[in-house]
Amino acid sequence: MKTSFTALAIAACATLLASCSGKQEWIYFGNTKGDNISAILHEKDIVWYGTKKGLIKFDYKNEKRIMYNEASGLSDGDVKSIVIDKNGIKWIGTAIGLSTFDGTDIWNSFDISNPGFPSNLINEVTIDEKGIVWIASGAGVGQFDGTNWKTFNSTNGIMDAIVNAITHDGKGKVWIGTASTVECYDGQKWTAYDTTDSKTASMNVRNIHVSKKGNVWIGSSRGLLKFDGKNWTNYTTSNSGLPDNIVKGFTIDANDNKWIGTTKGLAKFDGSNWTIYNINNSKIPSDRINAVAADDNGNIWIGTEKDGLCVFKEGGVILEE
Repeated sequence: MKTSFTALAIAACATLLASCSGKQEWIYFGNTKGDNISAILHEKDIVWYGTKKGLIKFDYKNEKRIMYNEASGLSDGDVKSIVIDKNGIKWIGTAIGLSTFDGTDIWNSFDISNPGFPSNLINEVTIDEKGIVWIASGAGVGQFDGTNWKTFNSTNGIMDAIVNAITHDGKGKVWIGTASTVECYDGQKWTAYDTTDSKTASMNVRNIHVSKKGNVWIGSSRGLLKFDGKNWTNYTTSNSGLPDNIVKGFTIDANDNKWIGTTKGLAKFDGSNWTIYNINNSKIPSDRINAVAADDNGNIWIGTEKDGLCVFKEGGVILEE
């Protein structure tokens, strides 16, 4: 199924309405051009984003950037993941360790010198409904209860120790993605699903999310996968409107729309229709999308490979808190 006429018509009408109301659907922040963005976190009127050279605190209303790197207290400049806990502390996964930052001046770091810490390579961080910190690392899954670290690896539960992605469902389950498996931890045991279950040539998971309906959505280098607990669906360029099978950035908004960043543009999937945004039909600055995040106002923040940051909302961007 390719991009439907209806979806294109809706997008065109939204653009017209936004133009008439004076609201911009696309806002590009020119002073971020050149940034290779790997992760995005929206916090009130600040966007935090990771690059290969450090963590950026971006006051987007005034277009002011502050960069933090190893000299500031960050474990490593190659930032791969950013999340925020209930106290406003940012947890930053890097290529060489995990850092926490209060947003002003207090930094702390964790690495393999901490007992129970799995690996310095931190691919993704998530914080569950109980405040437990979970990390996807190069040598297993790390679990931090605020005091102690515990590692899950091939010796005590998971099949593939190189973990690329991690999330939680808000109901006590943690999901991870690796090169060969998708695995779920229910608090007692791990259950693994591989290519035999998903009927794909390879998993190679890059990101993973659980929707409000409880479906597990997996971005991979083989397309977009959906798992409803029993059945698997694989969306690719050959059977859907997905513009490219290499999924790099991925998020689910409050309306259950899937926003998929690929190497050939941004795709929106509402469960039935696909809408594609690229440099030929929109004001997106690049087709190479590394990171995607949705904020509380329904804006979609988009981090590109080398062309920096932009924000998009059908009908007009809302930047007020």
